[in-house]
Amino acid sequence: MTTQILQTERFTAQKYFFRVQKWGWKVVGFWPGMDNIPSLRIGLAIANSIEVLIYSVFQLMYCYESSDNLVFVLDALTPVLTQITTAMKVLIIVARREDLKFVLDYLKQSFYYDKSRESLKIHGRASIISFTFGLTLAVFANLTNLFFCLLPMVKDSYRLVMGIERSYDLPFKAVFPFNIFWSPLFEFIFVTSAYSGIMTATSIYSTDGLFLGICAHISSEFKIIGSRVSTLIEEEIGSHQSIEKFSKEQNDRLYKKLTIIVDDHSTVIDVCQKMSRCLSPNVLIHYFTSAVITCICCLMILLAEGAAKIIFVNYIIASTTQVFVYSIGGNMLEDASTGIYFTAYDFPWYKCDERIRRTIQMIMIRSQRKTAIDVPFFEASLETFSVIIRTAGSYIALLNTFL
Repeated sequence: MTTQILQTERFTAQKYFFRVQKWGWKVVGFWPGMDNIPSLRIGLAIANSIEVLIYSVFQLMYCYESSDNLVFVLDALTPVLTQITTAMKVLIIVARREDLKFVLDYLKQSFYYDKSRESLKIHGRASIISFTFGLTLAVFANLTNLFFCLLPMVKDSYRLVMGIERSYDLPFKAVFPFNIFWSPLFEFIFVTSAYSGIMTATSIYSTDGLFLGICAHISSEFKIIGSRVSTLIEEEIGSHQSIEKFSKEQNDRLYKKLTIIVDDHSTVIDVCQKMSRCLSPNVLIHYFTSAVITCICCLMILLAEGAAKIIFVNYIIASTTQVFVYSIGGNMLEDASTGIYFTAYDFPWYKCDERIRRTIQMIMIRSQRKTAIDVPFFEASLETFSVIIRTAGSYIALLNTFL
């Protein structure tokens, strides 16, 4: 228990506030929480996303030209879907960076300066969740990209040693309207392809990790509100259990403290709604493509040969983790926001005056309305995660009949 407390306190240090996500965003272009973001940084993020999208066009051309071979199509379709959706998610965040900065500034203010013991524990747990899932996404996304890049290099090295003609394989299969099979053009295209993969892998843990990190920290704000209500019950009311009705002075003191809590609760709800408006397109995009990507990965594990299987094992772990991140993030918000209801329910309102009764009632009514990520057709929750996995299983069974 002591080790767990120390571990939690360690993650309350300022450097752990979106630590993994900041690493990724600095590679992609800029951290959305920066003050006075340089235009050059914004341009770099846009240019990186456009580079990924342009290369995706040539990958789609490969899928079209290989349409008579389903295995080749599936092999190329998996990375291209991930690259397109990830680039779009980055561009959405770039477009909505000012609203996201408002959200991140609010969370940073609370994380840096709210130093009460209970708040530190809650912030520490949120920081651990953000760091752990961000690092998991970073490891498997980069491993997948590394295997995609290494496999053609190993094949060409083997052919060179054995004196066999070079195969000219790219990390991500693509077709170009001109001949690329000569040096140094092929090497340039190879680097471009690898760079597209690096940007995609980095953007995955930057965008998806950012979503989960924000959900974890907003959930911690709801939990802190509930903790403050509990503390108020213990400190102001616990010592007066025998009193049937509070005096005017006691009611005034309780009402003043409750009013501050209600205002802070409203602010957290507003911040959550702003975050939902900013990132709900990312959730929608990912949910639309995740079942297809998961299905293709499973099929490729069955169909691929040799080292290619390792690529898709890593790919499916990263893909499933991505879906889980969006689902658990929404679930955390829902549980934390509705949890305040049960804390407020324990408040001995019957000892208080009419003002406090109405205030407690208002807190309970607000808490009953779950704060969730508003996404058309979907709800970011673990239930949606299970639906996506079942849908992917249905797709696998269907496609397997054509193979």
